[in-house]
Amino acid sequence: MIYHKTVLLPIKVSYGDYCWGGDRVCEHFDNEGGYGICDLDIGFLKRDKAGDYPKPDKCKNLKEVNK
Repeated sequence: MIYHKTVLLPIKVSYGDYCWGGDRVCEHFDNEGGYGICDLDIGFLKRDKAGDYPKPDKCKNLKEVNK
């Protein structure tokens, strides 16, 4: 039996190379409890030396669509 399907769903992510940092916070980013997480499940987040969270490559490489 098949219980799941894969769909294309438009999402909004912040511009730039960071989930948190560079004056931007992505709406999918959460650091409750002190650990950065992304509810999109498209890569593991690692904090850099400045305390910011660079985007995982899978997120950074998402293509923008024309409206």
